[in-house]
Amino acid sequence: MLWVPAARFADSEYLSMIFAKPVSPAGLSAYFKTILTIAGSVNNDVMVDGDDNSAMAGNIRNEFIYRIVLSINRLEAILSKGDILFSTETYMRILDKMLRMQSVPFSGEPLSGIQIMGILETRALDFRNLVILSVNEGVLPSVSAGSSFIPFSLREAFGLPSINHQESIYAYHFYRLLQRAENVTFLYNSNSDGMRTGEMSRFLIQMKYDELLKPEFLNLSFEIKSHGSVPDTVERTAEHVLLLRARFIDPDGRRLLSPSAINTWLNCRMRFYYRYVNGLKEPEVVSGEIDPAMLGEIVHDVMQKLYAEFTGKMVNASDIEHIMSDKSLLGDIIVSSIDSIFSGGNDRKVEGAEFLIRDVLMAYVLKILRSDRAIAPFMILHLESPFSFLVSVTAGDEELKVITGVLSKHCCQRFRV
Repeated sequence: MLWVPAARFADSEYLSMIFAKPVSPAGLSAYFKTILTIAGSVNNDVMVDGDDNSAMAGNIRNEFIYRIVLSINRLEAILSKGDILFSTETYMRILDKMLRMQSVPFSGEPLSGIQIMGILETRALDFRNLVILSVNEGVLPSVSAGSSFIPFSLREAFGLPSINHQESIYAYHFYRLLQRAENVTFLYNSNSDGMRTGEMSRFLIQMKYDELLKPEFLNLSFEIKSHGSVPDTVERTAEHVLLLRARFIDPDGRRLLSPSAINTWLNCRMRFYYRYVNGLKEPEVVSGEIDPAMLGEIVHDVMQKLYAEFTGKMVNASDIEHIMSDKSLLGDIIVSSIDSIFSGGNDRKVEGAEFLIRDVLMAYVLKILRSDRAIAPFMILHLESPFSFLVSVTAGDEELKVITGVLSKHCCQRFRV
C-alpha cells in the first residue's frame, strides 16, 4: 500500500491525531502542540518510579519538548499579528530553521561525581577527570561564519571580530581546560557519512605531534561478519525429501505443482531450494510507479473486463467495433484497473506520469482490439481460468502422480472458430 487513507486510523485515539493533515500555518501550530502533548503524556506514563535512569531520560525528553513548544509559540505570535501571511511551506521552513538553531541545556549534579557541561561553561573551572565527546573537526572548534554582510577581508583590515578570533577563543578554553586535568579521554567519530568527513579535530592533531604529551590512540571500530559463506551446492537429505513430499504430494499422490516452481527448478536449483524447501520467500517490492510488469497486468485486467460479458459466446467484428467506438467506456475501465491494481482502491492525487500511462494503455488496448477484429468471429472459452493435467513422474523406484497446474492468470484464452 503506497497511499494510506486517514480513515484507516479512525479507531485509534492517538493515530487519528497523528495522521491528520493541517491545511494552514495556524493548523500546523495546533497540530504540533497536540503531537508534543501526546509525546509528553506518554513519556510521563512510562517513567518508572525509583528508576533514576528512566527519570533522567524522561526529564531530558520533556526538556526537548519544552524547547520545541517555545519555538512554536514564538512563530505563532508572529502569525497572530497578521502583518505577514505565511504558506504552510514557508511555515515549515522557518520552523525547521528555528529548531536547528535551538540548543537544549543539560543539567548535572556536581555532588554526584559527574557534571555535564559545554565547552564554554567550563571557563575558570578545573577538573581532575575529563571525558570530551564529539571531538571532530567542525564540532570542536564549533565556529560559524555568522549572519553578517561584512566580508572577511574588511573585518581583518579594520580589526573586527572574525572566524580566526572565534577559533582562538575555543583554543584558549580547550587548552585551559586541560591545564590541571590528570585523566583526559577524547572521543571522535571516524565514520564519514552525510556532511561529516570523519576527521579528528585540529586540536587532537596538534596534540598528536606534541613531543611532551604523547597521547594514546585507541581504535574502537568493529566489523560484523557472517559465521560462514553459503555453499554453492547443498546435498539432498531425507529431511529435504520429506519437505518436498509435504509440499507437493498429498496422501493420494495428487498435488498441484505450479509452472513457476518448475521454471524455478530449471533456471536455478539453489533458488528452488531456498523458495520451496526452506520456504524463504523473496520480499515483496512495492513500486511507487507503474513499471512494465504492472503495466502488462493492467492491460490484461482491462481486456478481461472488456470480454467478461462474452465468456462462452461468439464475438463478432461489430461487437469489437462497438467497444472501440465507446472511448468513454474504455477510459473508465482503464482508470478502474489502475485504481484496483496500482493504488489498491485508495483515493489519491493523480500525477502527471499517470496521465501518460493512461494514454499508453489506451493505445495498447485499441491495438489489441484491432487485432481481434481482424480475426473475428471467434468464441471466448475462458478468461483467467486455471487448468491442470496429470503427469507421471518416476523418482527412483517409485512412480508418482503429480497434477501440474497451468494458470492462465496473465493470458486471455481466445480460440478462433
